[in-house]
Amino acid sequence: MTDISKTIVYQGDEGNIVLLLLCEASPLSVEEVQAKDVPDGKTSYIVNTSDVRSLDQDWRDAWTYDSSSGFGIDMTKAKNLHRDNIRARREELMPALDIEFQRALETGADTSAIVAKKNALRDAPANSDIDACTTTDELQNQWDTSILGDSPYS
Repeated sequence: MTDISKTIVYQGDEGNIVLLLLCEASPLSVEEVQAKDVPDGKTSYIVNTSDVRSLDQDWRDAWTYDSSSGFGIDMTKAKNLHRDNIRARREELMPALDIEFQRALETGADTSAIVAKKNALRDAPANSDIDACTTTDELQNQWDTSILGDSPYS
């Protein structure tokens, strides 16, 4: 029976962390699964599954692993993920603002507030405060709910 309290970790081809979660019903040992399933040329590690479960899933694509220091976060990747979250939210919000703008034009109403909201959405990924962040908590705090609405971070 495989020891499911262990997980195999290695770096994927795109620089991401790959986790091999083990099946309790497997007749193979953790080491046998590691030898069988980790691609040739990849350095892999056996870690405690509880260490993986404690990681913040919001930053999954920014995880790093080093045998001496354990799991960490690549802040450059985390900042890019944060910007991607902003862009995704912007795509959700922009169509409603476009409709609001068109309606304002049709009625001759002032469009300056709508234009300001649209510009704020366009500018949000370029916020220089994002670059200054050194932790994922700081990144999460950079989510401007007045522009973007509810935060996507759990």
